[in-house]
Amino acid sequence: MSTLQAGCEGLDALPLHGGDVAAAAKRFNVPESEWIDLSTGMNPFAYPVSGIPESAFTQLPYLQQEFLQAAERYYYQGSGHQSSSFQSSGFQKSGFQSSGFQNADPQASNDQKKSLAVAGTQAAIQLLPSLLYDVGEASSSPITSVLLPAVGYSEHRASWQKHALGHQGVQHQDIGLKNIERSNKLTLNTYSSLSLAETIHSIDAALNQNPYQHLVVINPNNPTGVVLEKHQLLEWANRLGEGAYLIIDEAFMDADCAELTCHHASADTASNRSLLTESSLPDNIIVLRSFGKFFGLAGIRVGFVFAHSTILKTLQEQSGLWQINGPAQYIATQAFNDTEWQKQTLKRLQMHNVAAQPLLSVLHSHDTQAHAPNLLFTTYRMPLKRAIRLYQYLARQGILTRVIPLESVRLNSKRLNSKALAPRSPETLGPEAKGLLRIGVFDTQNAALYARLQDAFNKAVADVN
Repeated sequence: MSTLQAGCEGLDALPLHGGDVAAAAKRFNVPESEWIDLSTGMNPFAYPVSGIPESAFTQLPYLQQEFLQAAERYYYQGSGHQSSSFQSSGFQKSGFQSSGFQNADPQASNDQKKSLAVAGTQAAIQLLPSLLYDVGEASSSPITSVLLPAVGYSEHRASWQKHALGHQGVQHQDIGLKNIERSNKLTLNTYSSLSLAETIHSIDAALNQNPYQHLVVINPNNPTGVVLEKHQLLEWANRLGEGAYLIIDEAFMDADCAELTCHHASADTASNRSLLTESSLPDNIIVLRSFGKFFGLAGIRVGFVFAHSTILKTLQEQSGLWQINGPAQYIATQAFNDTEWQKQTLKRLQMHNVAAQPLLSVLHSHDTQAHAPNLLFTTYRMPLKRAIRLYQYLARQGILTRVIPLESVRLNSKRLNSKALAPRSPETLGPEAKGLLRIGVFDTQNAALYARLQDAFNKAVADVN
């Protein structure tokens, strides 16, 4: 019998995002200073920050050329076509060249801009639904549907839902994992994203039925770890109807390890499965890249959007001036240029992933499946009741993990922008209700931390079983 009080922390108590240690400390009565946060998927070995010049704080934060050049070198490393200059050659007829950052000069022609620096990709995620709707309304081919992952970073869906709610409300029809939300202006469809095979099959079927819809892909998927190859994404972009866009969120691409073989090999280069390694991309592709996750500096809010000039011009107008503050630009420039730190960090993350396997192996059971790993997190699929109980037990020991209920148990609520799930006790969940338990990478060489985690995980599994 579990020592936890039955139903004391139901689905309504699960946080929508990771990293909120203050809320967890209050809920579980554990001082903030005593927590081990494994809930975010952020690099715990953050890039060291020092020596920020006074001018970074005192001057207005216009985008600096050094910042943009460093970002270009970083995002196109290993692509085989890295530009040695920063002069744009314009858009190709078949698409835009994925080389050349041109937004350092506010007077530069928008036709020359290939990317836009934003205050974290979350800012762009929130703006894209209305932006693409406005672009479509101005054309002869407005798109009124979007295809989203059933499981993935939830702010994509939340942003499209919010946009739909702004257009005379949404009706919700439950068809299992394929929840469809409709408004007079927008239809939200979802595809299965738990495995690579399911993802490909589900998107193929949806596009065969209706190619005139925007497609959102999180690559690698957070939290399932599924990674799609470039040729597959380009094929889908080619199949989309006129006016439809493929939005690729590559927030965790820096730590993609399929080609590194996370738990078995060593390497000092990042994955080349990013679409940014292509010499040119179709006009209907938008790529999002996050700085904070791999560099472990989420608080400085730096991200990039790569797209056609039409999208970037509108996004820049809606975002406003001075998106990236001076200290953030300075820190990011140093981090982008520090290739030795990047190589050593990839090796370090891989080493810790390997070293964590004996500790995490206690989670393995007949009803638990490990998903494709990322260097920053590992996700386990299991009965939702088990995932919640493990989360609860670990939280009472000051260890914060992340539980993601799968779509079939989410509340079909009219409050689609609600931050909570249905107030339902884990004790009422049957074995068919599944969930994901995501665990971030940690410092396995810290003997005290490792011992504490090992003891807590062993006792949690024994208690839950």
